[in-house]
Amino acid sequence: MTALDQPELSPIFIVGCPRSGTTLLRTIIASHSRLIIAPESHFLNYWVKEYGQLDLNKPEDLQSFWADFSKSQRFGYFQLNADDLLQKLKAQDEISFRAIFQLLLSEYAAARQKPRWGEKTPAHYDFLETLLDWFPQARVLWLVRDPRAVVASLLQVEWSSNYTYANAYYWLSSARLYREKWQQESRVMLLKYEDLVADPAAGTDKICAFLGEAVEPEMLTRRSEKDVPNLHAGGWAKRHLQQVMQPIGQGAVEKWRSQLSSTQIAIIEHITRDAMGFYGYEPITRKLSGWQKFYLGLSQKLDRAGDRWQTLRSRFSSGPSLAARRIGATPQAPSSSTPSSSTPSRSVATKKG
Repeated sequence: MTALDQPELSPIFIVGCPRSGTTLLRTIIASHSRLIIAPESHFLNYWVKEYGQLDLNKPEDLQSFWADFSKSQRFGYFQLNADDLLQKLKAQDEISFRAIFQLLLSEYAAARQKPRWGEKTPAHYDFLETLLDWFPQARVLWLVRDPRAVVASLLQVEWSSNYTYANAYYWLSSARLYREKWQQESRVMLLKYEDLVADPAAGTDKICAFLGEAVEPEMLTRRSEKDVPNLHAGGWAKRHLQQVMQPIGQGAVEKWRSQLSSTQIAIIEHITRDAMGFYGYEPITRKLSGWQKFYLGLSQKLDRAGDRWQTLRSRFSSGPSLAARRIGATPQAPSSSTPSSSTPSRSVATKKG
């Protein structure tokens, strides 16, 4: 019996810098009759990071974690009964963060009558060692997109950095990690957003071959919000999903040219130039001008000042941390603000630039 005969042993993980097409990829895969991709859990980059020191085999530690996790907005997106899930967890031989993660995703898939499950948290690219240790037969789809398009998109969402340079470095961290550590890993496949939207059928064939699944031509035409339900009350996330559900095309590939200023483009290319070449993206600028160097330096100083202010402010705050608020780890409440559906950056300055 192979891993693909036991779907729980071969999950699918979608990672990459946010705004690289991960939501689009999720809608394509979830339209397959056998596959489902769960909502972003931020399980490794938040929950395990914040609670990993707990011994979940101790009842008091398990209760401490479960009380916060099961009441969070993020857990609510899975539409599962927390008490039932906890009882199933306690009935297992293993009680661990791995067991919780697997149970969460497998139950999400079972509720939708799909035998093979996966998950999309873009920032999990930083935790692939853990994912592949937990699930050695897993398959990872790593999205990459032109950094200028990614930064232009990040600058339009409320949860990202307000600074062009910071978002460029965000893209660079993902691009470098794949290049330096994962490009030779057979369980990880790189997908370029531009290739996927230029020829969705060829991209779908490639994806299915990598996953070991039969191609279903209808995957591109039967994409539906029922497979990737939008559980946000509104805001940018709702608009984003509506855009993603439109017919797949190349309309967004070059949109950055009209969204970014010449200075923003120059700064992005200054930071990402070497990695751009590796991934096949052509710069259109050369060296930074004197003004552009000044602008970059000023942005960095303002950003650092903002970070220091937020750090100081958090020390005197008794409420949820900024990280918790950003990823929806705060308790569910009808009046709560809409959290992001992608991993946020660290900056919280007031103007985009």
